[in-house]
Amino acid sequence: MLTAASVQMAQFYGLPNSTIAGATDSTVPDAQSGYEKSLTVALTALAGANLITQAGGSLASLAGISLAGYIIDNDMLGSILKANQAIEVNYETLDVENIHQVVTGAGHFLGEPLTMARMNSDFLYPRISDRRSISEWESEGARKIDETADQRLREILQNYFPSHIDPQIETDIRSQFEIALEPEWMTGS
Repeated sequence: MLTAASVQMAQFYGLPNSTIAGATDSTVPDAQSGYEKSLTVALTALAGANLITQAGGSLASLAGISLAGYIIDNDMLGSILKANQAIEVNYETLDVENIHQVVTGAGHFLGEPLTMARMNSDFLYPRISDRRSISEWESEGARKIDETADQRLREILQNYFPSHIDPQIETDIRSQFEIALEPEWMTGS
């Protein structure tokens, strides 16, 4: 609450602000971690913080980091960011003509093109949070979110090979220094 109050005071005086939120005392990415992080980040974001740090992956009062926790926190932070966006209200978003047609016609908006468009633009579809029915979830292994995050982490670590340095610059550096490791683009694998 004090962090949120400080953020609001900074906003009142027009000052840029940064704060820590999302710390948890939990030592693993579990329910405790989720509720502690989501409450503090959401409160701070909704109070108007310009920058929130240490919100992703941290555990054990900032003494540890969980790579799977980053993946879980990505869903959580995306939801909080989406909730922090203003609702756009204008002639196009209200679409009074469409409302009139639906009310006097089909009686529901499920078949309307605007409904589908808004579902794709306004709704956040989490990447690892499970939104299936109980029977679907059970039939596919009944995995908890930390297990799903661990699987996604393994996929990322096995398949993601970023290239942050231009290949020509890397070739120039390698010609000047003895470097034993070769990037994927040089080996062709």
